[in-house]
Amino acid sequence: MLDKTGYFDEQFTYILDFDMWMKIACTGDVYIIHELLNSFRIRNDSNTGNLIGKDRETYVAEHQRLVDKYAGELQLNRFEYAFSIWFRKFRNAAIGIYLRVFAK
Repeated sequence: MLDKTGYFDEQFTYILDFDMWMKIACTGDVYIIHELLNSFRIRNDSNTGNLIGKDRETYVAEHQRLVDKYAGELQLNRFEYAFSIWFRKFRNAAIGIYLRVFAK
C-alpha cells in the first residue's frame, strides 16, 4: 500500500497520520465497521493536550492545510469545506474545556 500512496508527508507536524489515512482512503473504497478498535486519552501534559489546550490555531491551520490538500479529490463543496474547519475549531475548544475542568 505504501508503494502506491507514498509515506508520511513531512510538511505535517501533528496530523501526519490523518494525511496518511486520507491518502489511503483516496486510493479505493472505504468500509466502515461499527466496532471500537482504538482509543486514546488526552492529558494536559501530552503533546496533543498542550497543542489543543494552548495553541489551538496551529492545529486548526494544519487541519486546514490537510483539507486544502484533499478538497478536490474528495469533491468537497464550500459548505463541507467550511464545516470541516469549523468542526475542528469546535472540537479543539471542547477538548480545551475538558482539559481545564477534568484533566490533571
